[in-house]
Amino acid sequence: NLRISSKGQASSSNPKPRNADQICVYKEADGTRSLCMVVEYKPSHKLSVFNLRAGLLRADEGSMNIPEEVINRVTIPTDPEAKFVYHSEWLTAAALSQTYTYMIENGLKYSKLGTGEADVFLLIKEEEPHTLYYHLAEPNIEAEAQSEVDTVLCRTAVSQTLTFSLMALDSKPRNQKWRNHTLETACRAVIDHETILQQIPAEEKTLTPPPSVFHARIYPFERSPIMLRPRKLRKARNSCGSVNIIVHEDPQSPSGSSDETSDIETPSKQRAHTHQSNVGQVRPVRKSQAAEESDVCHRQYCTQACLLGLVRKRPLDDACPNVNAHRAHKTGNYHALEQKSLIKLMSRQLAENPDNGCEPLGKQGACGALFRLTLEWYGYTFVAKGTVTAFEAKLKHEGLVYQHLNEVQGELIPVYLGNISLVCPYFLDVGVRIVHMLLMSWAGEQARNDSMLAMGRDLATETNRAVTKMLDCGVEHRDVRPPNILWNSEGRKVILVDFERSEIFSVFHARIYPFERSPIMLRPRKLRKARNSCGSVNIIVHEDPQSPSGSSDETSDIETPSKQRAHTHQSNVGQVRPVRKSQAAEESDVCHRQYCTQACLLGLVRKRPLDDACPNVNAHRAHKTGNYHALEQKSLIKLMSRQLAENPDNGCEPLGKQGACGALFRLTLEWYGYTFVAKGTVTAFEAKLKHEGLVYQHLNEVQGELIPVYLGNISLVCPYFLDVGVRIVHMLLMSWAGEQARNDSMLAMGRDLATETNRAVTKMLDCGVEHRDVRPPNILWNSEGRKVILVDFERSEILKQMPILQEISPNRKRKHLYLADTASCSSQHHHQRFISAVT
Repeated sequence: NLRISSKGQASSSNPKPRNADQICVYKEADGTRSLCMVVEYKPSHKLSVFNLRAGLLRADEGSMNIPEEVINRVTIPTDPEAKFVYHSEWLTAAALSQTYTYMIENGLKYSKLGTGEADVFLLIKEEEPHTLYYHLAEPNIEAEAQSEVDTVLCRTAVSQTLTFSLMALDSKPRNQKWRNHTLETACRAVIDHETILQQIPAEEKTLTPPPSVFHARIYPFERSPIMLRPRKLRKARNSCGSVNIIVHEDPQSPSGSSDETSDIETPSKQRAHTHQSNVGQVRPVRKSQAAEESDVCHRQYCTQACLLGLVRKRPLDDACPNVNAHRAHKTGNYHALEQKSLIKLMSRQLAENPDNGCEPLGKQGACGALFRLTLEWYGYTFVAKGTVTAFEAKLKHEGLVYQHLNEVQGELIPVYLGNISLVCPYFLDVGVRIVHMLLMSWAGEQARNDSMLAMGRDLATETNRAVTKMLDCGVEHRDVRPPNILWNSEGRKVILVDFERSEIFSVFHARIYPFERSPIMLRPRKLRKARNSCGSVNIIVHEDPQSPSGSSDETSDIETPSKQRAHTHQSNVGQVRPVRKSQAAEESDVCHRQYCTQACLLGLVRKRPLDDACPNVNAHRAHKTGNYHALEQKSLIKLMSRQLAENPDNGCEPLGKQGACGALFRLTLEWYGYTFVAKGTVTAFEAKLKHEGLVYQHLNEVQGELIPVYLGNISLVCPYFLDVGVRIVHMLLMSWAGEQARNDSMLAMGRDLATETNRAVTKMLDCGVEHRDVRPPNILWNSEGRKVILVDFERSEILKQMPILQEISPNRKRKHLYLADTASCSSQHHHQRFISAVT
């Protein structure tokens, strides 16, 4: 799910269900679906009516500057009533900011925040993107305050929500350029409603609200000057004679108009006048918003032969529907662009305006969504598979598979054009930010067996042929499903797509060698046990049953390894035999160093003096006079990477500790003696480890205090073969933080594990990071600093610094509503008049 995966950096990170309190209202027309508004719900025990009234008190007086008057406020009031208003402003600002972010990212004009007891109707004007206009409505109290029955109906929650929904349905989303510009120019801060709620002390949550918030806002009611009467319906056929149009007719007038309102020029009359004046003329069809912004989206797709010719520098394809546009920039029969130039120009075009030549196709898979892209001026039209940050690594892997299958592009797979990372994200849906795209040719629609049988072809046979040929090229698809099997009408063949799960393997050819028997004939031997000189280890000695010495007459002249060991043993009698070192120890003695202290590595990162308590401090001093480190952080990473590239065994020792996404190693940088741990992972989890590195960088201020000291990430030149099928290709370097914390050990020191952990988690939230995987193995006790340390951040989420609205302002028009009778209101014009002031 692209929406869920956009919240975190990994799809398997068990994301927190953040959309459970959100309703998205869509409008479907002409086969396309567009978002009209978002309804955000906050339960009344988290955001009460009193909180809303108090939180908007200052805004009711004119406007309220959120960054200055709420977020960056220095003083906290001590008076109970003022403190209630202070907390209410924070809660209200956080709730409105969350909805405001959704509105900006999705280009919405209207949205709503509801608590069950109250509704806050929201509006963002296109020319004032950093101001949020609001209207606080309490339908139950407002309805009870009215005396007339028809007035009560207009004040109900159903009536007000219906009115607001009709306004939202009539609105159009803002373009991608407006969204990106608004986000770039907005103030940013980490402001989360749940976090603020948790930080309010329990005794302050029960404070008595000030008297000013006990009374609901009751607005004066004024009826619309247009009096509508019940009308009966008659059916009429339009000029085409096919569509039934409902025409409203007044029972007292054949013309369907009212005497009382005959002098008012209504939109209905205006449309009638327009229709009469246009009799006998062809009325021009109004273009859609997307078509007005750019006509390039309406081009047909280029043929595969055309795009394959561009990639392989072949002549133009005359069958391509856009061949004239391709020829317009170069004389001759060859393409004016090369593949690299096309990618560069397409990336620049999307950076300048994401709406230009980019059209979502409404087709989404597990890891991506399809778009139709057109490079303006040159007319190249193709498809792109876009994805969110969590699946960016998968799309890059898919690009590598396409490059590996270069020989069969246009035959078994689409023509691959390249991968691009978007400068400006494309906001596809609520919570879905497209940041990376894979460009390829249009290959066709999903293959249907009945259609292929009509052509005398069998889908299963064609698919097996394609899969087999792909295996011969060294790629296993691993996701052959109907949606990934397309029928290409241009080449009349089956095309396979979606390679994010595919695996590239080496194609081996077996070698058969001639068989020759050994010239030495071996005979069965019995075993006898002997004790070594230490008297402890049983050594199995092979003895020939026909000779006491265990040697054969036929082979007595051959110097065997057994004889060599015997000679060596005899020559060493009376001497101390040296113990043979293990292979790892022979290659490097550096693995036996103790870990550097966190203070030492933190000093290296922040360019502080050496830590005399570090067990390796003498090795650190050996290369520089003075009391400072001889290396900087970047140099350490570079040297460590080079050392592992020359010999992965040198200074690298697996610790035998593995988690869900990585394994721990002890690394030592030879000559300098720096010793620390590394978390290594395989290709599939490389993106998670890079995300963990970003979390460490975000928590830079609390390194060595709440988390280990982060040194950097490195990609190994030579993979480290840890186990069967486990190739370590990426490592995250950090200080050794300690062993798993035990509650009994901490109680003996007068510390409580739960309290210490909660303190660390809370402080981390203040820094803008939610851990999301606080389990015992991820809670360590650091004896050096005598504190709890949290590790494993691959599932953590960096709390988004939401664009903060500059100010919130009440809509003054709402105090003078002109309402029509909902029972008799039927035309769109009347609905608009009914809700014209609910902004």
